[in-house]
Amino acid sequence: MAHFPECALSGYGPAAWPYWQGFDWAALDAALKRVCDIARSSGIWVVLGTTQRSGNGALPTNALLVIDRTGTLMGRYAKRSCSENDHRAFAPGARPLAFDIGGVRCGLLICLDWAFSEFWQQLAGQVELVFLSAASDRARCPRNQATTIPALMQGY
Repeated sequence: MAHFPECALSGYGPAAWPYWQGFDWAALDAALKRVCDIARSSGIWVVLGTTQRSGNGALPTNALLVIDRTGTLMGRYAKRSCSENDHRAFAPGARPLAFDIGGVRCGLLICLDWAFSEFWQQLAGQVELVFLSAASDRARCPRNQATTIPALMQGY
């Protein structure tokens, strides 16, 4: 299993291109295909943070893709609790995702999703393992990273 943080493949929208002008979607598609090929050739599962187009002119989503060991895209989860900064670049997701890896039921959360107990409650009793994918600037909030966030997540 390889787990990559939010927007690892695409770069983080609000920081890099909040209006998506000039974004190279073809390069992102090619990179995703390469990750799927590597998952297949290595026989590993991948949880991959990236940006996904929404279509119909809507903002893209900050998403986690689940790729199985055959290189097949098995699921997609979009970050549901976007920050004010995120809303400039991303549309929020609408629902949880659960999937099985080797008999272990798994769920996904992205970054600020961790702070909403209702998201944890939706997964409670449904999954055994939650992958939390986040990108962070530790220099600006080291205390939260080290103490507050882990304790709250454990409580949820």
